[in-house]
Amino acid sequence: MSNKLIFGILFGILAIGISSNQLAFAESDTPLFSCGANLNLEGGTYTLQNNVNVTNIGSCFTISANDVTLNGDGFTISQSNENQECTGTGLFFGVTFFDPFSGAIVDNLTFDGLDIGVAAISSDNNLIVNNKFLNNCIAGVLLSTILQGADGSSGNTVSDNEFRNNGIQSLGEKGQILVIEKSNGNFILRNDIQDGPDQGIYIQNSDSNIIDDNFFFDHQGDVIQIAARDNGSSENNAIINNEIIQFGNNDAIDIEDAHFNTITNNILDGGGICGDGAD
Repeated sequence: MSNKLIFGILFGILAIGISSNQLAFAESDTPLFSCGANLNLEGGTYTLQNNVNVTNIGSCFTISANDVTLNGDGFTISQSNENQECTGTGLFFGVTFFDPFSGAIVDNLTFDGLDIGVAAISSDNNLIVNNKFLNNCIAGVLLSTILQGADGSSGNTVSDNEFRNNGIQSLGEKGQILVIEKSNGNFILRNDIQDGPDQGIYIQNSDSNIIDDNFFFDHQGDVIQIAARDNGSSENNAIINNEIIQFGNNDAIDIEDAHFNTITNNILDGGGICGDGAD
């Protein structure tokens, strides 16, 4: 996917998803019964009470305060259209959070059949943990920015999640986890990432991310790809302690025009390591 298309999609979601509600401070757990809520209680906890469908263009839930916890309680966010069409328009999101808000926790949710499950847009220090991402068109998780040249989403942790069959659209860059454009110092830890129609993890123009102790199985594209594009840099990323089982002719790890990255102590069963213009 081109940067222009990514930024266009995200700008549209930003325009739709953020309301002008003023921030409030949480005193207790707030129940959620349907999509459309703006989670704007500073330090608040919100708990989903049932499965919900995204029926309108935009994000089911938008986090617009600091230190918000969204507890899915095992329930599912899905797209209401039973005949899912992955057109690359990227208009159905599960949860989004934007700059300047940080410190969110998204826990114990299933994201099924959306365009993107969770998108952090220039939002730092969030935790995405213990979720399931299934059959999403572009990605299960996206860490990125909305404006080309701006800082991305940094210091986030994506851990102990299950990813299956994300990145199923036929157009553009897609994968189970996308880390794009100055999204630095993120931690991708202990995830179970399987059955990918394209890439497992794709990092573009982002530095110092750590991919550690994940399990990967059977991807149709390169399982982990780190790339520098359009004079950007992808440096000092670390791929360590992962187990990768790969079939077919694609690489387990592919480094393209990216420098000073570390690959160590991984178990590779099939595939290999390719460094094109890398050192």
